[in-house]
This record gives sequence, structure tokens and C-alpha cells, in this order.
Amino acid sequence: MTNISTTLPDPFKGDFTFCYPKRSLRDKEASAYIGMSESWLRHNRISGQRLGRIAGPRFIKVGRSVRYLKEDLDAWLAQFPKRDHLAQQDKEGSLS
Repeated sequence: MTNISTTLPDPFKGDFTFCYPKRSLRDKEASAYIGMSESWLRHNRISGQRLGRIAGPRFIKVGRSVRYLKEDLDAWLAQFPKRDHLAQQDKEGSLS
């Protein structure tokens, strides 16, 4: 017989992922989630929108901490067109 206390997260030990899924992510978690580096996120956040560069996802500040909301990361990823192959043209007719 399996002891259920060893198979489920224990909120009394600080593991709330089972009861409360994370809505906000730190730099490291957000970079893994979208597949970009932490330094890219940080540089994009500091520099803002630059000509000819991809704008980074939206973020929030909680005190001095920076957090990325999952829905903002999902929206940022959704803005990029899905392609079947690299030579596929986008809606404007250019190769990207």
C-alpha cells in the first residue's frame, strides 16, 4: 500500500503547486517557459522596444521584483505565426 503523504505535494512544507498553480513567473521560469534566455528578457525589459528588434513580453513589478504573468507570456507567443517550414511566407508575402 502506498502512503499518500509521500505522493502528493504537502502545503504545510511550502509546496502549494498542487493547490495553487503559479500565475506569475520569475525571470528564470519565464525564460524557460518562452524559450528565450534570461539575459534577453532582462535586456529587452531595460531597453524597451527598439527598431528592428522583437519586443519582449509584458511584465509587472511587485515592489522591486519583476514578474511575468503566464497569460502575458502566452499572448506574446501567440503573436508569432505558426509555420510548416522555414520558406513559408507570412500574410504580407515576405519570407520570414
